[in-house]
Amino acid sequence: MSEEKKDRKRVVSFSQYSMWAGCKKKYKLQYIDKLAKSGGSIHTVFGTAMHETIQTFLKVMYGESKKAALAINLDKLLYENLIEAFQSDQTKMDGKAPCTKEELIEFYGDGQNILQYFIGKLNKFYPKQGYELVDIEYRLEEELKPGVVFWGFIDVVLRDAISGKT
Repeated sequence: MSEEKKDRKRVVSFSQYSMWAGCKKKYKLQYIDKLAKSGGSIHTVFGTAMHETIQTFLKVMYGESKKAALAINLDKLLYENLIEAFQSDQTKMDGKAPCTKEELIEFYGDGQNILQYFIGKLNKFYPKQGYELVDIEYRLEEELKPGVVFWGFIDVVLRDAISGKT
């Protein structure tokens, strides 16, 4: 075995670890034997689009102002992000559509409702006064044991401006 291969660490994501903890055989088939088919779905398209929409909103809210963030047409932004995520997954799947038009329409409607709820609960979930945005997609990396590194991301990290706690 080459020195390079010996020194290379195995990177494990949270979803990989969760699968391994739940069913070691499933983990082996998917990640070691590489027998699972990868591909997008309405769930990956929607999750990516909603994620991007909310992160854009929060970057504007904490980076500029709450007023500027509330001026964003979130329905339009979600729609654009859905199309972008659909096209990205379609490209990864060699031109095969990750979902149907009907699924996109249904999930878009659900997303509009989620965004309404999000804005209605904004002060509870993401207080502006006294808080600052530290990071979006904060990367975690921790060696679990020699040669195995856990990788993960925290979607949003806020800091209390008074206590300094994140």
